[in-house]
Amino acid sequence: MDFLKEWIDQMRKEELRFFKLLSLRNGETGARKDIQLLDALRKIPKEEPQEDIATAIYGDSQTPAWYRLRNRLLEDLITSLHIQYLDTDTQSRVWKYLSTGRLMMGRSQYELALHLLIKAERLAEKSELYDLLDLVYAELVRLSQQSATLDPEKYVKLRLQNAQNSAHLRETEEVLAVLNYRLRRHQRFGDKGKESLKVLAEVVKKFNRTPELLKSVTFRIRVYQLISRQLQQQQAWPALEAYLHQTYTEFNQDGIFTRTRQELKLEMLTWWINARYSIGQYAASLQLCSQLENAMQDWNQVAYDKYFVFYLNALVINHVGLGEIKEGIRLLEEMAGHKRMKSADPIHYLYLQVNLGYLSYLSGDFKKGVKTLYKITLTEAYGNANPVLKQKLAIAELILRYESRQSDELLYRAKQIEKDFQKQSSVKTAQRDYILLEILQGLSESDAPSPKHPMMKLAQNWIKKYPKEDNDDIIDHKEWLVKTFSL
Repeated sequence: MDFLKEWIDQMRKEELRFFKLLSLRNGETGARKDIQLLDALRKIPKEEPQEDIATAIYGDSQTPAWYRLRNRLLEDLITSLHIQYLDTDTQSRVWKYLSTGRLMMGRSQYELALHLLIKAERLAEKSELYDLLDLVYAELVRLSQQSATLDPEKYVKLRLQNAQNSAHLRETEEVLAVLNYRLRRHQRFGDKGKESLKVLAEVVKKFNRTPELLKSVTFRIRVYQLISRQLQQQQAWPALEAYLHQTYTEFNQDGIFTRTRQELKLEMLTWWINARYSIGQYAASLQLCSQLENAMQDWNQVAYDKYFVFYLNALVINHVGLGEIKEGIRLLEEMAGHKRMKSADPIHYLYLQVNLGYLSYLSGDFKKGVKTLYKITLTEAYGNANPVLKQKLAIAELILRYESRQSDELLYRAKQIEKDFQKQSSVKTAQRDYILLEILQGLSESDAPSPKHPMMKLAQNWIKKYPKEDNDDIIDHKEWLVKTFSL
């Protein structure tokens, strides 16, 4: 594996920009070989040889300087990323205070070192980072040898207590590992969602774990994450809804949803909304949407932008579930014009337009649906979209053109789309959708479907060959064929 190329390819634009600013911080104006190499590697595919780049920089692809440059660039990129994200999480901040404290000890600046280590201790203790806390106590014990006032006995006792906490953490990891295994094997869950909790109780009992373990906030959150993900993967929606109802209520009563755990609260509400929607409890899901919106306002809207798109989308799907199509369209149009959408990920806007096109189909406004889906093909997000999604969009657009009686436009677009389908012949759903393309072309070239229509047999064979609905279809193909051909 070419680690340098892999590292560069996974970096984001802002990370690369930060690296260049850091590299050129001394105001150098001449050409830099490391920047030349970085820009060149960004442009070529992974499998392409790099001899031409080496020759362009050094005039020789085998010079030792070429390999030293590559190694130095990789190290500099790693350092740059480390600096850029030094303060992004608690663990990184503890490491910052700890490493800087060691540096001050090496310079005999003992008061400064103590100040930094105390900050590291408080932060690690608050966040239950016991492994890091052990390192902090080790440095404080070492620092006490250089101080007449620092009591080493205090930190020796704290280190012993921390060792017990660390043992509890290992215990937690062991229980969670066994629980994860048991849940993966436990494939069926009842409607009341109690089986997952029974599995947890059995695991804790079997391993004779201490009662304090079940009271640990960290353990409880980890158990919630594990069980809810397992239920979600198994699509056990009734069990997931019941489990989230119980767990959210307990977490709320026990004061677990603090400022630092605000995203945990929002995440639980979004999963709960999804679970209720999945079992058809649309009105109850809308009630949770109100709770989510209120929670998003808490703590100076600290996570509002992150959950804004989901919140509005949840409103839309639940109103549609209740048959309130016009309200869904109104919400989507309001969402499309919202200032927060301008700063959102372009893919969110793409899916918003997809949903708007689908609701236009449901409401019978086929021309509006055509315009909406066609506009999507002109966006930047569409160019980077998955080939399968592009195929689904193409078929949905042609269905809408058929329903709006745009026969000439349908044939013209179908020929364009057919070329794209041929390029994507390796895509899993290509054959299935290609037959739909053929049926749509046939429909546009003749009168309304009848029992003797040339496409009738092809439609019947399609339904027999693909009896299961594809949830990825924008407009349900099977449902549309049944309706169109009166099957």
